[in-house]
Amino acid sequence: MAPAKVRMLRSLVAVALLTLSLGVGHAPAGAAGPAAFPPGIWAGTAVYGGSVSSTTLYATGTSGVEFGLEVANGKVVSGTIEQNGTASATTTAAGGSAAIRFLGSLSGAANLVVAKGTFTMKGMVTIPGAGTVPLDVSIPGGGTFSPSRATCRVVVGDLATGARAAQQAAGFSTTVDGDFVAVRKEGPVTEETRLVDQYVQVLTRILDLAADRPSAQQVVDLTVDIDELNAAIKAGIQCVGVPPAFQKGLADPVFGKAFRSLLQRVIDEPSDYAPEDLLRILASAIRAGAVGAAADDQAASQKLLTEYEATTIQKLNNLRNAALGAIKAKEPAFAADEIQRIWSIYVQAQQLGLSTLEKAAFDALEKLGEIKEV
Repeated sequence: MAPAKVRMLRSLVAVALLTLSLGVGHAPAGAAGPAAFPPGIWAGTAVYGGSVSSTTLYATGTSGVEFGLEVANGKVVSGTIEQNGTASATTTAAGGSAAIRFLGSLSGAANLVVAKGTFTMKGMVTIPGAGTVPLDVSIPGGGTFSPSRATCRVVVGDLATGARAAQQAAGFSTTVDGDFVAVRKEGPVTEETRLVDQYVQVLTRILDLAADRPSAQQVVDLTVDIDELNAAIKAGIQCVGVPPAFQKGLADPVFGKAFRSLLQRVIDEPSDYAPEDLLRILASAIRAGAVGAAADDQAASQKLLTEYEATTIQKLNNLRNAALGAIKAKEPAFAADEIQRIWSIYVQAQQLGLSTLEKAAFDALEKLGEIKEV
């Protein structure tokens, strides 16, 4: 048999064997699962295997998987994964078996872990008319996996969820699964220190911006960090413990007063802020407990809510007038953009419970013909 054909048939068997690896052929971007690894250091094991078939090939195998990862602030800080097993495959013209291995690192998010590494297989391929030829393959690979259920001490899921989707999308029938169990080896002993450091950094930025004339982008960027800190504290309360002052999240007097001083700085000079910016900043403050029902100073909270709502209504009216002017000037594209922004404000006002702003946005949409009276 010609060498080129031998190489082709050997490659075909190799492709069949690849379907049994957790690190090859899986979409690197997948949907996050319904659960997440809590903060801590985790060790997991799985039995990965099954069969994959089509009209031209059949592959079957089983392997053991071990992985470990550290999770903090909703992210995989570090981790490794290793798969070792055996697989066999037959095609219409050849067959073979091999020892398979995947060795990789873990990163990504606590609810969507990303594996990247190298897949290797070593074995033999039998080709009618050519005898037995060696198989030695090493290629880069990667995939994702997510927990399906999680507690503070045990996380379970299926390593093969992405693999099955990829195999089915390629036209294969598959029974591959990879149920895993991970247990927390230890809590993140540095988590309290990390939270305190993160808290101090965010609080310092708040005070610095409140003492200056911050740009809209600076404040909006800060709200992202505040939301991340708030989420980390809430996750810590659930599983790993947090410093006593954080037991109620960010709704403490020191943080609340500092955040409200920044909110006041913004609303005192709101000209640089779009209405969407004001609502995003306000939403972050509500989530953090600086304003709203959880605020430690309800009088100061209510004052800010009233001022933000009144200022946003003024900006809303400017959008409405701009849209009406564009309609009159027969500039439909510009009018549509302004109307879309008003719809966005209407939805955000509903979500934040700003009833006066919600009614103002509704009236603006009605005047623009977006809402018809029944």
